[in-house]
Amino acid sequence: NRRANMLAHTLRMLGVGPDVLVSVCMERSLEMVVALMGVLKAGGAYVPLDPAYPGERLAYMIQDAQMSIVLTQTQLLDLLPKEGMNVICLDANWNPPGEEENPVSTVQPGNLMYMIYTSGSTGKPKGVMNIHRGVCNRLHWMQQAYALMPADRVLQKTPFSFDVSVWEFFWPLMTGASLVVARAGGHQDPGYLVSLIAEQQITTLHFVPSMLQVFLTEPGLERCTSLKRVICSGEALPFELQERFFSRLDVELHNLYGPTEAAIDVTSWRCKRESQDRIVPIGRPIANTQIYILDRFMHPVPIGAPGEMYIGGTGVARGYYNRPELTSEKFIPDPFGKEAGARLFKTGDLARYRPDGAIEFLGRIDYQVKIRGFRIELGEIEVVLAQHPAIEEVVVEAREDTPGDKRLVAYLVPAVGVETADLSVEALRNFLKETLPSYMIPSAFVILDTLPLMPNGKVNRMALPAPEMIRPKLEVAYVPPRNPTEELLAKFCAQVLGIDKVGVYDNFFDLGGASIQSLQVITKANEAGLRLTPELLFEHQTIAELAVVAAPGGGELAPALGWSDQSDMPAPGKGVPVSHQPVQTARGNTIIESIGVYLPPKVGSTREVLQNCQKPVNFPLEQLTGIVSRRVAGETEFAIDLAKKAVANCLENSKYGPEDIDLLICANISRCDGPNFHVSFEPSTSVRLKQHFGFTNALVFDVSNACTGMFTALFIVDAFLKAGLIRRGMVVSGEYITHLIQTAQKEIEGYMDSRLACLTVGDAGAAIILEEAPNRKVGFHELELYTLGRYYDYCIARATEQEHGGAIMFTDAIKVSSVNIQQGVSHAAHILQRSGWTPDAFQHIIMHQTSQMSLYDASREINSFFKKEICNQNNVINNLAQRGNTATTTHVVALMDYILSDKIRSGDNAIFGITGSGATIGTALYTFDDLPDRLRQAARGSSPEKIKGESEQRKAALWLSRTPNIQRVRIESVGTPPEGTPVKSLELVQAAARNCLEQSSYNKSDIDLLIFAGVYRDDFISEPAIASIVAGELRINDTIASQQDKKTFAFDVFNGALGFLNACHAAAGMIAAKKVNRAMVVASEIENNKETFPIELRGLKESGSAVILDASSDGKTGFGNFVFKYSTEHIEAYSAYTTIRSGKAGMQFEQAQELETYYLQCIRDSVDELLRVEQLDMAQVKVILPPQISAVFITALSDIMNINRDKFVDVSHKDGDLFTSSLAYTLQNVRKQRLVEPGDIGLIISVGAGVQVGCATYYF
Repeated sequence: NRRANMLAHTLRMLGVGPDVLVSVCMERSLEMVVALMGVLKAGGAYVPLDPAYPGERLAYMIQDAQMSIVLTQTQLLDLLPKEGMNVICLDANWNPPGEEENPVSTVQPGNLMYMIYTSGSTGKPKGVMNIHRGVCNRLHWMQQAYALMPADRVLQKTPFSFDVSVWEFFWPLMTGASLVVARAGGHQDPGYLVSLIAEQQITTLHFVPSMLQVFLTEPGLERCTSLKRVICSGEALPFELQERFFSRLDVELHNLYGPTEAAIDVTSWRCKRESQDRIVPIGRPIANTQIYILDRFMHPVPIGAPGEMYIGGTGVARGYYNRPELTSEKFIPDPFGKEAGARLFKTGDLARYRPDGAIEFLGRIDYQVKIRGFRIELGEIEVVLAQHPAIEEVVVEAREDTPGDKRLVAYLVPAVGVETADLSVEALRNFLKETLPSYMIPSAFVILDTLPLMPNGKVNRMALPAPEMIRPKLEVAYVPPRNPTEELLAKFCAQVLGIDKVGVYDNFFDLGGASIQSLQVITKANEAGLRLTPELLFEHQTIAELAVVAAPGGGELAPALGWSDQSDMPAPGKGVPVSHQPVQTARGNTIIESIGVYLPPKVGSTREVLQNCQKPVNFPLEQLTGIVSRRVAGETEFAIDLAKKAVANCLENSKYGPEDIDLLICANISRCDGPNFHVSFEPSTSVRLKQHFGFTNALVFDVSNACTGMFTALFIVDAFLKAGLIRRGMVVSGEYITHLIQTAQKEIEGYMDSRLACLTVGDAGAAIILEEAPNRKVGFHELELYTLGRYYDYCIARATEQEHGGAIMFTDAIKVSSVNIQQGVSHAAHILQRSGWTPDAFQHIIMHQTSQMSLYDASREINSFFKKEICNQNNVINNLAQRGNTATTTHVVALMDYILSDKIRSGDNAIFGITGSGATIGTALYTFDDLPDRLRQAARGSSPEKIKGESEQRKAALWLSRTPNIQRVRIESVGTPPEGTPVKSLELVQAAARNCLEQSSYNKSDIDLLIFAGVYRDDFISEPAIASIVAGELRINDTIASQQDKKTFAFDVFNGALGFLNACHAAAGMIAAKKVNRAMVVASEIENNKETFPIELRGLKESGSAVILDASSDGKTGFGNFVFKYSTEHIEAYSAYTTIRSGKAGMQFEQAQELETYYLQCIRDSVDELLRVEQLDMAQVKVILPPQISAVFITALSDIMNINRDKFVDVSHKDGDLFTSSLAYTLQNVRKQRLVEPGDIGLIISVGAGVQVGCATYYF
């Protein structure tokens, strides 16, 4: 304080007073604290100049602010201009003659306190002027909210050019707490911070989320016992980071928000340890602050609706220095305020109010971004790059291609006459470093021939490609690692930077490395036994230099696990530790009894597909994909028609008839069953096939799981066969998907468009019949699938948002291929090792037929993995040339093609590589019986003789599950969304799942199987499976580091309101077959039309639900028998499908007046049969859990069954049918109201369009 007083008197003699700007250029130190306090005591305002900034930027800021005084340190003198400046060095024995007493302040609340420069879209930074009134309000609120005591110790580590530093400096000083100043550069070293916190007993500190993420990985956090609170701001705080924080620290976490233009922070939120809200709120306004969320007409938006955030109140800054036009644009008159001259700051941030008054930050409206807490105007970087003589056009984007790793990417078009090879990344970075700070230097540079444009001539930023994961062009030649230490460091750097290789003389920062990436490299190196610090990496920026100083820390250096690392495979003859994986039952293999394929006669060439695009697509699609043509459905053929013809062909080739099939599952992605985007929702495709062919004895439902749909259905059939629940099953798919081509041809902007994959698809239908094999020598020896939900957004198919309507698919082909190939090869090797097969035992390798390039890449990876040629042109099946990508049917269509061309023989072995969006990965090992010979004979007209009299005598249209002598499956817990959950499909289902997990004894990693059973959603998504999205969002085993890790298989069951019971039944079958141990079934329903056609609604109660199923420990509680009855003569009584009206997709509902009567009749017969099989009478049933269509319906059911209504659980809702959530809500009510005791029996009843009824006993 004495030194600050002396400085203040000196500054006053130099003319410093209110609103006079004084520059401060210092590294973090005691002198910096003295400088800031001295300027304020003199009445002036300080302007921080970060010595890490380029000299040109510092000179601009001094000139722009017209400052004549700079406070600095001796070692920084060379950075600063000398002419016309009063330079005062506060180190070097500075001892002015000034007075030591506190000067008398002449400052008013409206005077400037500091001016901080932020990034500017014009290419130059802009100064933001903050006044004493706002900052004092902010600091007094902070003391009121958090109450620092004299014993508290606050760590100052934020660069003082970032406004968070303001409260770090002045809050402890104004309250009598201790201020601890970190060493210069220490904020980037998590190991140093851990030690400093422990040694200095820090109680309060700040992190931007990206740095917090790195800090939490640091060993020794348990030493930070003094910490009371951590405050986060500067970036959005991810939900996963909040969870990780609370798993490592028992400390308060506060999430704050505020732009530089509003006195540091304007909202605050105390994070909750057990919160399941996927968006961490930024909280509520602080004292004397107003937050408005407005539409473009400056009208407040409703609760829950997104809008632009405006800030009013005491904290609003004065404006931008010498930028009156920008100030008037961003600081506008307050239309809601009563105070004269009040203004609002227009943030450009998108946000919404929650019902509880908290605010959720949703992102930016403009092209301003935050990287590691630094606010960046992308336009400023673009302006500087555009000045480079070798660049014609430039666009800069902030991308997050790897979750949690947001980085800057520059897209460049070379000037005329400049070759791409002449543009060195190293030279471009050096050019930018002359003007821009390091945090504004792009991590990657992508050279394009032209920038993709939209019809209005603007750059189409959505079409900009992801940077290639390869080493960029540098001026230094590539030199590979020469010793084990260099190999380790090169591997770690490549992993962190996301590129294929790093040479030993490559500069880490020229490759795109930044402070966060450097910390990740250091962490990996330390874990491997090398001693590295941030200082070492900044000093020695090449691997060659770093390897010399990175001495091993003791112990053997262990290689990090990589996908191509064969350490993932157990040694031959050793056991495989798979304790978390279920053990298979003793039943035999499952075999394919028959195959049916339908290929429409019409052929469409790739050349025609490209020619019919509305905008030219100069791309060698045929050459790169290998697709010359594909089959195209006729004008009157749609998905249901392709499925019917495939089933007919399958039955022709089989010895069985429709009555011999016990389980029918339809698995197509596309349910487009008519013109004008007629996508069927109810009844399901399987019910319509049942009615069409007379599958009188078959249980039916649909599944949806992107291109792995048929194998997903096969997996279920295999489980039901192994559990003894069925004799045989049929899997069918009708893929009418060339309508995607028609939409894409109207929308694709060019060859880099993410919709390009739509142009590769073809139409087909496929069906297979499955039964138990006569011995273990043939059939499926192995079949396993799992889902990595973290990658669900790599491929999404949905309704287009453009007026022409239709469906469209967005695919990040590079990411999809990377995940599928790496995971698929690793998994196949794992399955081969587990089963004892060798790779060369297979005559056929059958992968998903997407493109010739993907088959080639996968083959190359397989050969590389096994270090010998496994894949070649003779054994890798490739039928792409005349088929294209036929989605779920590709494996079956390829099988049939190769069988009929005599390329697959009886007794051959095949390995199936299974991949699809979600991402779902799988492997199957199969040996053919005489199926190839039988199919070739059938193709020549020699149909097999049908089995006579083999079918069981059953009541028409009734499927009965006589549960074998196996352990029962119970519902372990039930979850529903808490009040206040946003009414969005994914929000509802996630909230229900979290609630269900909270009620259970399990962790989310214990869930082996996740099934989504909802029907209506607020987004018409056809792939991936909604279950995979839920798995990804909830982080349920969403990625793996090793094939030994826990895995979760996720897919959707789709069968109207009956779907939830079908899903429970399917899960119970898989648990009984010991394919999984624990399953979660979830659902949510939304009125699709409420936004577009609100007068035409389905009549649903919008909600969600979840249940967890596991094997009963006592063998007595849980589900008993299931009965499913079908009255398909009334199949037209209800239907729901999409149509395009006024350029928007909406639902069309058609319902017969007698629908509920049909349900009631069908229920009565089903219940009678169930009670007969269980040898029960209704008096033994304690409670009935009926469909919650309405209270009136439940009364009618009570009357027709002649049962006292009190026995029925009624949780029906005035807003509509609980639909797929009926079972969960009734069970929840039974438990809450204690309606049953152990040993009581419940009767579950469910209904669905078709007409379908399912019922089951449940033993409590």
